[in-house]
Amino acid sequence: MATITAPDNETQAALKATRRNIRRAVRIFESDGVTPYDMNPGFVSFEISVDAGRDERRSLTLQLRDEGKAGQDASQLWYDKIIKCYRGYEVDGSDYLPVVGTFLLDRTSRTRNSNLVQVTGRDLSKKLAYEFGEWVEFDKNTPLENVIRDIALAGGLPASAMNLPLTGINIDTELAYQPSAFRWSTMHQLADSYNFDLYFDPSGVMQMEGHPRLVGDPIQWTFETGTQG
Repeated sequence: MATITAPDNETQAALKATRRNIRRAVRIFESDGVTPYDMNPGFVSFEISVDAGRDERRSLTLQLRDEGKAGQDASQLWYDKIIKCYRGYEVDGSDYLPVVGTFLLDRTSRTRNSNLVQVTGRDLSKKLAYEFGEWVEFDKNTPLENVIRDIALAGGLPASAMNLPLTGINIDTELAYQPSAFRWSTMHQLADSYNFDLYFDPSGVMQMEGHPRLVGDPIQWTFETGTQG
Protein backbone atom coordinates (compact mmCIF):
# COMPACT_ATOMS: atom_id res chain seq x y z
CA MET A 1 0.00 0.00 0.00
CA ALA A 2 1.26 3.48 -0.84
CA THR A 3 0.38 6.50 1.29
CA ILE A 4 0.61 9.93 -0.30
CA THR A 5 1.60 12.58 2.22
CA ALA A 6 2.77 16.17 2.06
CA PRO A 7 6.29 16.76 0.68
CA ASP A 8 9.05 17.59 3.15
CA ASN A 9 9.51 21.15 4.42
CA GLU A 10 12.37 21.90 2.03
CA THR A 11 10.31 20.87 -1.00
CA GLN A 12 7.27 22.83 0.23
CA ALA A 13 9.41 25.93 0.70
CA ALA A 14 10.79 25.62 -2.85
CA LEU A 15 7.32 25.18 -4.34
CA LYS A 16 5.71 28.01 -2.33
CA ALA A 17 8.51 30.53 -2.74
CA THR A 18 7.71 33.82 -4.48
CA ARG A 19 10.51 33.01 -6.89
CA ARG A 20 10.46 29.34 -7.70
CA ASN A 21 13.86 28.19 -8.83
CA ILE A 22 12.56 25.62 -11.27
CA ARG A 23 15.27 23.75 -13.15
CA ARG A 24 15.04 21.81 -16.40
CA ALA A 25 17.74 20.01 -18.35
CA VAL A 26 18.20 17.79 -21.39
CA ARG A 27 21.13 15.40 -21.77
CA ILE A 28 22.04 13.25 -24.74
CA PHE A 29 23.65 9.82 -24.36
CA GLU A 30 25.02 7.06 -26.55
CA SER A 31 22.76 4.06 -27.20
CA ASP A 32 23.74 2.49 -23.86
CA GLY A 33 22.00 5.36 -22.07
CA VAL A 34 25.05 5.89 -19.84
CA THR A 35 27.90 7.25 -21.98
CA PRO A 36 27.43 10.99 -22.66
CA TYR A 37 27.19 11.85 -26.35
CA ASP A 38 29.67 14.49 -27.47
CA MET A 39 27.03 17.04 -28.41
CA ASN A 40 25.58 19.77 -26.25
CA PRO A 41 23.22 21.88 -28.36
CA GLY A 42 21.40 24.65 -26.56
CA PHE A 43 18.20 23.48 -24.92
CA VAL A 44 15.12 25.68 -25.48
CA SER A 45 12.08 23.73 -24.26
CA PHE A 46 10.51 20.29 -24.02
CA GLU A 47 7.03 18.87 -23.59
CA ILE A 48 6.26 15.30 -22.50
CA SER A 49 2.92 13.65 -23.18
CA VAL A 50 1.90 10.70 -20.96
CA ASP A 51 -0.94 8.39 -21.95
CA ALA A 52 -1.51 4.93 -20.47
CA GLY A 53 -3.81 4.11 -23.39
CA ARG A 54 -1.02 4.18 -26.00
CA ASP A 55 1.51 1.47 -26.80
CA GLU A 56 4.21 3.95 -25.80
CA ARG A 57 3.56 5.55 -22.42
CA ARG A 58 5.55 8.73 -23.05
CA SER A 59 6.26 10.88 -26.11
CA LEU A 60 8.52 13.91 -26.43
CA THR A 61 8.54 17.21 -28.29
CA LEU A 62 11.86 18.98 -27.86
CA GLN A 63 13.30 22.22 -29.21
CA LEU A 64 17.07 22.65 -29.42
CA ARG A 65 19.19 25.58 -30.51
CA ASP A 66 21.96 24.69 -32.92
CA GLU A 67 25.03 26.52 -31.63
CA GLY A 68 26.79 26.28 -34.99
CA LYS A 69 29.85 24.53 -33.59
CA ALA A 70 31.81 22.12 -35.76
CA GLY A 71 30.24 18.68 -35.60
CA GLN A 72 27.44 19.94 -33.37
CA ASP A 73 24.58 20.09 -35.91
CA ALA A 74 21.59 19.08 -33.81
CA SER A 75 19.57 18.18 -36.91
CA GLN A 76 22.08 15.39 -37.58
CA LEU A 77 21.51 13.48 -34.33
CA TRP A 78 21.75 9.75 -34.90
CA TYR A 79 18.54 7.87 -34.17
CA ASP A 80 20.14 5.44 -31.72
CA LYS A 81 20.97 8.26 -29.29
CA ILE A 82 19.14 8.41 -25.96
CA ILE A 83 17.63 11.70 -24.78
CA LYS A 84 16.93 12.16 -21.08
CA CYS A 85 14.82 15.05 -19.78
CA TYR A 86 15.01 16.34 -16.22
CA ARG A 87 12.81 18.70 -14.23
CA GLY A 88 13.12 19.83 -10.63
CA TYR A 89 14.14 22.78 -8.52
CA GLU A 90 17.07 24.47 -6.82
CA VAL A 91 17.27 25.04 -3.06
CA ASP A 92 20.22 26.63 -1.29
CA GLY A 93 22.46 26.22 -4.31
CA SER A 94 21.70 22.51 -4.77
CA ASP A 95 19.71 21.12 -7.69
CA TYR A 96 17.12 18.37 -7.34
CA LEU A 97 16.67 17.14 -10.93
CA PRO A 98 14.89 13.78 -11.29
CA VAL A 99 14.61 12.31 -14.76
CA VAL A 100 11.08 12.74 -16.13
CA GLY A 101 11.51 10.89 -19.41
CA THR A 102 13.93 8.77 -21.44
CA PHE A 103 13.46 8.74 -25.20
CA LEU A 104 14.64 7.56 -28.59
CA LEU A 105 14.42 9.97 -31.51
CA ASP A 106 11.61 9.75 -34.04
CA ARG A 107 12.32 12.80 -36.17
CA THR A 108 14.42 15.96 -36.34
CA SER A 109 13.67 19.02 -38.44
CA ARG A 110 15.14 22.50 -38.68
CA THR A 111 12.92 25.57 -38.52
CA ARG A 112 13.23 27.55 -41.77
CA ASN A 113 15.69 30.47 -41.56
CA SER A 114 16.37 29.67 -37.94
CA ASN A 115 18.89 27.85 -35.77
CA LEU A 116 16.08 26.03 -33.94
CA VAL A 117 15.80 22.26 -34.33
CA GLN A 118 12.57 20.40 -33.53
CA VAL A 119 12.96 16.88 -32.16
CA THR A 120 10.22 14.31 -31.51
CA GLY A 121 10.72 11.04 -29.70
CA ARG A 122 9.12 8.07 -28.00
CA ASP A 123 10.01 6.19 -24.84
CA LEU A 124 12.17 3.07 -25.15
CA SER A 125 9.24 0.97 -26.32
CA LYS A 126 10.42 2.20 -29.73
CA LYS A 127 13.47 -0.05 -29.33
CA LEU A 128 11.10 -3.02 -29.55
CA ALA A 129 8.61 -1.60 -32.06
CA TYR A 130 9.60 -3.73 -35.03
CA GLU A 131 8.74 -7.13 -36.50
CA PHE A 132 10.03 -10.45 -35.12
CA GLY A 133 11.46 -11.31 -38.54
CA GLU A 134 11.15 -15.05 -37.87
CA TRP A 135 8.77 -17.52 -36.31
CA VAL A 136 8.92 -17.45 -32.50
CA GLU A 137 7.26 -20.10 -30.33
CA PHE A 138 6.77 -20.67 -26.62
CA ASP A 139 5.61 -23.87 -24.97
CA LYS A 140 2.49 -24.08 -22.85
CA ASN A 141 3.21 -23.55 -19.11
CA THR A 142 6.17 -21.23 -19.76
CA PRO A 143 6.21 -18.56 -17.01
CA LEU A 144 4.67 -15.32 -18.29
CA GLU A 145 7.64 -13.20 -17.23
CA ASN A 146 10.01 -15.53 -19.12
CA VAL A 147 8.09 -15.01 -22.35
CA ILE A 148 8.18 -11.22 -21.92
CA ARG A 149 11.87 -11.31 -20.99
CA ASP A 150 12.93 -13.52 -23.90
CA ILE A 151 11.08 -11.42 -26.49
CA ALA A 152 12.68 -8.26 -25.08
CA LEU A 153 16.18 -9.76 -24.91
CA ALA A 154 15.94 -10.95 -28.50
CA GLY A 155 14.88 -7.42 -29.43
CA GLY A 156 18.06 -5.92 -27.99
CA LEU A 157 16.82 -4.73 -24.58
CA PRO A 158 19.34 -5.67 -21.85
CA ALA A 159 18.18 -7.46 -18.71
CA SER A 160 19.38 -4.46 -16.68
CA ALA A 161 16.62 -2.39 -18.31
CA MET A 162 13.84 -4.74 -17.14
CA ASN A 163 11.99 -5.05 -13.85
CA LEU A 164 9.83 -8.15 -14.22
CA PRO A 165 8.15 -9.70 -11.17
CA LEU A 166 7.81 -13.41 -10.45
CA THR A 167 4.15 -13.59 -11.41
CA GLY A 168 3.49 -17.23 -10.53
CA ILE A 169 1.55 -17.39 -13.80
CA ASN A 170 2.29 -19.83 -16.62
CA ILE A 171 0.85 -19.25 -20.08
CA ASP A 172 -2.11 -21.56 -20.60
CA THR A 173 -1.51 -22.37 -24.27
CA GLU A 174 1.31 -22.73 -26.75
CA LEU A 175 2.17 -19.41 -28.40
CA ALA A 176 3.44 -18.94 -31.94
CA TYR A 177 4.21 -15.53 -33.43
CA GLN A 178 4.68 -15.06 -37.16
CA PRO A 179 7.60 -13.05 -38.58
CA SER A 180 5.38 -10.03 -39.38
CA ALA A 181 4.13 -9.69 -35.77
CA PHE A 182 5.44 -6.60 -33.97
CA ARG A 183 7.54 -7.29 -30.91
CA TRP A 184 6.37 -4.53 -28.53
CA SER A 185 2.65 -4.70 -29.34
CA THR A 186 2.80 -8.50 -28.90
CA MET A 187 4.43 -8.16 -25.48
CA HIS A 188 2.02 -5.41 -24.45
CA GLN A 189 -1.06 -7.40 -25.47
CA LEU A 190 0.21 -10.61 -23.86
CA ALA A 191 0.83 -8.86 -20.53
CA ASP A 192 -2.59 -7.20 -20.68
CA SER A 193 -4.30 -10.55 -21.37
CA TYR A 194 -3.01 -11.74 -17.97
CA ASN A 195 -4.02 -8.45 -16.28
CA PHE A 196 -0.56 -6.87 -16.24
CA ASP A 197 0.53 -3.42 -17.37
CA LEU A 198 3.77 -3.32 -19.38
CA TYR A 199 5.47 0.04 -19.90
CA PHE A 200 8.73 1.99 -19.71
CA ASP A 201 9.13 4.27 -16.69
CA PRO A 202 10.73 7.76 -16.82
CA SER A 203 14.23 6.36 -16.30
CA GLY A 204 13.86 3.96 -19.26
CA VAL A 205 13.31 0.71 -17.35
CA MET A 206 10.62 -1.70 -18.57
CA GLN A 207 8.15 -2.35 -15.77
CA MET A 208 5.44 -5.02 -15.50
CA GLU A 209 2.82 -4.47 -12.83
CA GLY A 210 -0.51 -6.09 -12.11
CA HIS A 211 -3.62 -4.05 -12.87
CA PRO A 212 -5.39 -3.36 -9.54
CA ARG A 213 -8.84 -4.89 -9.15
CA LEU A 214 -11.68 -3.05 -7.47
CA VAL A 215 -12.61 -6.13 -5.44
CA GLY A 216 -10.18 -8.44 -3.68
CA ASP A 217 -6.93 -6.49 -4.02
CA PRO A 218 -5.32 -4.62 -1.12
CA ILE A 219 -5.58 -0.83 -0.95
CA GLN A 220 -3.17 0.79 -3.43
CA TRP A 221 -3.27 4.46 -2.44
CA THR A 222 -4.30 6.46 0.60
CA PHE A 223 -4.92 10.20 0.23
CA GLU A 224 -4.78 12.23 3.42
CA THR A 225 -6.60 15.52 3.96
CA GLY A 226 -5.87 18.42 6.26
CA THR A 227 -2.57 20.13 6.96
CA GLN A 228 -0.59 16.97 6.25
CA GLY A 229 -2.54 16.05 3.10
